Amino acid sequence: MADEANRSAFLEIQGRMIETTGKLKHVQNQMRNKEGEKKRAYLTLEELKQLSEDTNTYKSIGRTFVLEPKSVLVEEQEQKLKDSEVALASLQTSKEYLEKQMAEVENNLRELLQQDPGLARQIMSMSPRRNNSKSSTAPNQQPPPSSFQFMPTQSVRLSKTTVYNKSGPSIEGKEKAMASTDVIEEDIVM
Repeated sequence: MADEANRSAFLEIQGRMIETTGKLKHVQNQMRNKEGEKKRAYLTLEELKQLSEDTNTYKSIGRTFVLEPKSVLVEEQEQKLKDSEVALASLQTSKEYLEKQMAEVENNLRELLQQDPGLARQIMSMSPRRNNSKSSTAPNQQPPPSSFQFMPTQSVRLSKTTVYNKSGPSIEGKEKAMASTDVIEEDIVM
């Protein structure tokens, strides 16, 4: 009965660890994006400050460029810079909180494995084995099934793009060859 309780506790801790790791990676990605936005706003602001006040400046909106006074563009870039700094401070707080949660989950897992060495051995027997002479399984033989199974947390999706030219090499020019080209995209799921 205690063995079953330890197994369910392990699965719960494992789920919390996977969830916390995912959240932490998400926050780190958001921080990288905000740092890029901050750097872009800073560099744009520096370039705008070098321009004279009577210089025509344009704001990009989709595919079009709209004439805007320099002061408006400077204010927008300053606001983007401030917003990025505020967002980075908030994300840093979230990151620190998630790192503390991760350390707590790791400690809980360590304590559980110290309490039940049999569970630790069972988990270690499920980990992939390296090619060494001490291995008890044959090279093409699968290890015996166990009661624990690790589930993948995400699938990998690859995309393959192939370009086909209908007319083959064309002497008449690039435009005709490009007009007769098909692009086929295939999804490969692993």
